[in-house]
Amino acid sequence: MTSIKGKKDLVSAHIFREIYDKYKEKAESERYDVKEYLNNLLEAWLKKEEFIKTFAGHLSVDSLQVNGITLKDTKEKKLVDVYLSDHKLQCELCNSTDCIHAIYVWASPEIGRIPHATGKIEGAAFSEPDQST
Repeated sequence: MTSIKGKKDLVSAHIFREIYDKYKEKAESERYDVKEYLNNLLEAWLKKEEFIKTFAGHLSVDSLQVNGITLKDTKEKKLVDVYLSDHKLQCELCNSTDCIHAIYVWASPEIGRIPHATGKIEGAAFSEPDQST
């Protein structure tokens, strides 16, 4: 990770307290200063966006649905629905769970905004804890 110490070209930003507190805890658990941690996170985010543009620059999020996301695919000149089905992301156009559209949704921050994306989603690095115990 890149260090921000010694850099003179810094600006400040307003961050909601709830978000700041969560990232401060993460930063401290990884032994980083919260400012350094957030700068590294933002830098990684920008690099991720640049990388995604190289292989999926023709895709963008059009809208959120009750159980999925609609993408705009300029290469296919179509809107493509990717939705949750049997705990997987399913592309309606390709009838696939591992096509470019499904993978793009996995890489998209909007995945966390799908209203019914609660519980375990196969292939996800995140899932809610089992509430039955």
